[in-house]
Amino acid sequence: MKEFVAIVKSTNGVLEKYSSFDTEQKALDHVEVFGGWIAPHPGGDNIHYWVIDEAAKTLGYDQIKQDKDQVMANWVIEIRATDKAMTRQVEDYIDDQVVVLKPGRTKDAYDAKKVVRARRP
Repeated sequence: MKEFVAIVKSTNGVLEKYSSFDTEQKALDHVEVFGGWIAPHPGGDNIHYWVIDEAAKTLGYDQIKQDKDQVMANWVIEIRATDKAMTRQVEDYIDDQVVVLKPGRTKDAYDAKKVVRARRP
């Protein structure tokens, strides 16, 4: 990971143009030619979670938001895996119609989906 980031253009906290550099001097040289400002690299592994404060000319990283998004993404994968045994439409139909399910494959699939849905972040 490079140490410094030259923010050439950002609008309302949305990164539009940037470059990363190994040294502060290289970043300053880049800004001198192309404009913008520099900041230490904020860390993290995804620029979508960089937090840009244009007025203060600072760059941060929102690890909490990334962690929340990852938890939700994992849950979506899990709920989709339960769709193989029973689609969500069937589950919704069963919920709406007060259907009594006999023990076995259908009841087990229904119960598994209910457990996953209850864990929704």
